[in-house]
Amino acid sequence: MPSFNLFPCAARRSAGALDRMRASALGLSLLFAMAVVGGASAQRSEGAATTCYKRESHVEQIGCLAELERKAQADMVAAEQALLGSIRASSEDPSTIQRVTQQLEKAFVEYQTYRTTHCDAIAALALGGNAAPDRRMLCHIELDTRRVADLKAEGHGV
Repeated sequence: MPSFNLFPCAARRSAGALDRMRASALGLSLLFAMAVVGGASAQRSEGAATTCYKRESHVEQIGCLAELERKAQADMVAAEQALLGSIRASSEDPSTIQRVTQQLEKAFVEYQTYRTTHCDAIAALALGGNAAPDRRMLCHIELDTRRVADLKAEGHGV
């Protein structure tokens, strides 16, 4: 089988330098793979996992996660409505208020699309196992909790 030179510009370099370049490329590939997998595990709410996985049965754990997921979703909707309320109550020009509220309402819908797509991908990383619903709910809890903090921080000056 013919060999393929991954580093043609390095053909004139010493074998040791070529080996170091290959090792660097391999290291970067491994680092990227770890970031992808690490990013997936970072999409879980450790607080929710700690709270719910203390329960005796998986049915109780799922019930706990579902309740925390509903609470995070409700908190997010409340934060969105509070931000919209602050904007509508501002002394800005009515056309500006209308434009900003329309942009925010569009962003709220697009966030839900992102949330669904992203958390479905996180759940798929269970590779068909029974952890998919847990992963999806933990992802929803984490994203919605972060979203609430972001909305509150962005709306602080309104």
